[in-house]
Formats: sequence, C-alpha cells, structure tokens
Amino acid sequence: MVEQTPAAQDEGITMNDVESVVRLIDVVSTRGGFMGDELVGVGNLRQKFLTIIEEAQKAQQAQQEAAGMPAPTGEPTPVEQDNGGEDKTEVKAPAKLDI
Repeated sequence: MVEQTPAAQDEGITMNDVESVVRLIDVVSTRGGFMGDELVGVGNLRQKFLTIIEEAQKAQQAQQEAAGMPAPTGEPTPVEQDNGGEDKTEVKAPAKLDI
C-alpha cells in the first residue's frame, strides 16, 4: 500500500480516484470540453496526477521486490522453456497492478 498524505486519508482519495481523474480529463478533452485558455492548466494537472501514479507504481514495485515477489514492469516477462536447444521464448503478461 502506498502511503497517503493526511489530507488524502481524510478525504478518502485512492489511487483509483487519481487514475479516474486522468481518464476523465482525457475523455473531456477528446470531446472538446475545455476552452483553449484552460488547456495549459488542465494539462499541468493531468501531468501531476500521472507523476503521482508513476511514483506509486515504483513504490509498489520496490515493496514487491523487497518481499521477494516479482514486480510487474508493464512489459511482458519472458518465460524460458527447454525446447531442445531451439530459442523459443514464451511471453507471459504481467499481473494487474493493484494500487
């Protein structure tokens, strides 16, 4: 679990809420819901939320590595198999990241 600031704990804001705001900004901007003079402020806010999400994912990966669990990287994890000397690599999708 990622540590939250006291304000975030009081308000009940979760990482899912932060991710939802980023998706909401994307949908509203795609539909033309922001005026031109609002775009810089909205874009800056979106970037701040993305930074929070990335930092939380890095913290979770570090916790999983410290616990001896493989951390999801967002990239497929190769799984080696004995194929009689042939180089055939199976790709396994990473587990979903729960924040």
